[in-house]
Amino acid sequence: MKTKVEKIYPLSNMQKGMLFHAMEDKASSAYFEQLIIDLKGQVDEQIFEDSLNEVMKRHEILRASFTYKLEEPLHVIIKDRKIKFEYRDIRDQHNQDDVLRKFLQEDKQKGFDLAKETLMRACLIRRDEDSYQLIWTYHHILLDGWCLGIILDELFTIYEKKRKGKRHQLEDPRPYSDYIKWLESQDKEEAKEYWKQYLEGCDQKTMIPKLSTHSGAPQPKRKEKLIECSEKLTNGLLKLANRNRVTINTVLQSIWGVILARYNNSEDVVFGTVVSGRDAEVEGIEKMVGVFINTIPTRIRLERDMSFKDVLRKTQSDALESNRYNYLNLAEVQSLSELKHDLIDHVMVFENYAVDQKAFEQRNDLGFEMENVGGEEQTNYSFSISAGLDGRLKLLLIYDENVYGEEIINNIERHIIAVAEQVAEHDEKTLSEIELVSEEEKHMLLYEFNDTKTDYPKDKTLHQLFEEQAEKNPDHRAAVFGSRSLTYKELNEKANQTARLLREKGVGAGSVAAILAERSFEMIIGIMGILKAGAAYLPIDPETPKDRIAYMLKDAKA
Repeated sequence: MKTKVEKIYPLSNMQKGMLFHAMEDKASSAYFEQLIIDLKGQVDEQIFEDSLNEVMKRHEILRASFTYKLEEPLHVIIKDRKIKFEYRDIRDQHNQDDVLRKFLQEDKQKGFDLAKETLMRACLIRRDEDSYQLIWTYHHILLDGWCLGIILDELFTIYEKKRKGKRHQLEDPRPYSDYIKWLESQDKEEAKEYWKQYLEGCDQKTMIPKLSTHSGAPQPKRKEKLIECSEKLTNGLLKLANRNRVTINTVLQSIWGVILARYNNSEDVVFGTVVSGRDAEVEGIEKMVGVFINTIPTRIRLERDMSFKDVLRKTQSDALESNRYNYLNLAEVQSLSELKHDLIDHVMVFENYAVDQKAFEQRNDLGFEMENVGGEEQTNYSFSISAGLDGRLKLLLIYDENVYGEEIINNIERHIIAVAEQVAEHDEKTLSEIELVSEEEKHMLLYEFNDTKTDYPKDKTLHQLFEEQAEKNPDHRAAVFGSRSLTYKELNEKANQTARLLREKGVGAGSVAAILAERSFEMIIGIMGILKAGAAYLPIDPETPKDRIAYMLKDAKA
């Protein structure tokens, strides 16, 4: 049967990014979405399949494939495309959990061919007389999280009517192509000028501490860590937001900015923020299905004497301005910065939607009810924070275990809670007064982690031991300062250069060399260079008067 093309039109910015990653690594599971919904009651599988296809018919984006061999990638909307639906009855199988795990894994391995096939499929699995699981699988390039509630609401409305032999009265939705037309009409040059100024001077990559053993493993090991704030802390942060007339999202971004500043020893940090895109001036956008989200950079500049409430207000003000230009492709935004594709290391998103039982409590004639919604999604970032407010404030850390170890993630959790508790109580605190670690962790760092007494070869000098390590592990990190690091090889080479220069100046065995430096790579290089030259070193505070330095050197030689 010949395929009938209904419509062809360009992609949104986020879709272009997703397509780029899919083309770059066809084996990647990035943006593969697998939703698992528990249903309790009796489900008519034929009516369920027909209802799913009715939803497919209503929203053109669900019938899309993507062509990318042209200069510009395009949606290709297929007129009569049906969902790939399967029904399985496993009531007579004792190892149901194993069967389900195997199905989920095989389903994931199938992936999607973005150019040829339907990018959404569903499997209704019957586990008991009145127990089912719906496995709904789709590619993120079709729709974003906001759409889940829209689709499920329509699906169950249509199912309910079909079960009674009636037609639904749902209003026809606006097509996704309307949003694309709006997107194409926006002033890209104005947006580029804004982002260029916004990112001017941003030349240090903001990072989260990674495992020193990270070797760039090709297959990510996805893991999650849920941080659930106490009722007291949740209320405290909500009151903080209300007092300062900012959103809870702004509060979380500001807290994260403070933490990142400490991690990177910087007063200027940048991370990615996912915006909903639903504020576009497009008729019917609130009920439209498609991808509206976009990732934009959030830059937070801090000064030690700023109060946290000042950070809140500046972050909110900047966000309001940035959202006017949140339609520009992230790749284009990054190209305007000095860091290019290194601009964003991770992303943060505040989920202001929820797919839960509340949306379906008024449905009495379905014959079943939705009990639980879970699932898995994979992005191309190795770390992300997804926050939401459902009674209590919850933050979900999603990370690649190859890159971030459990200890690192646990530290991040402690730091988020520690900073949140302090600013919720005292938003007048200056940034220099905010403690990143709790008293318990401080004790551990000061006394337990620093209890480093150990035996070492007494017949070898410190720099000889260092040279052995440089020979054994030249590419391992020897020193870290902020987001920068030096390998053993790099540090050894720089120390050798310093030693040669000192010897040329007459510094050698029996000499004492003073070091005037703040904590830095240069201080470490200087110490090692002096030792390699055969001399002793004397650390001196840079603010020490010159006459005092001369006296100290004379005393040291004696």
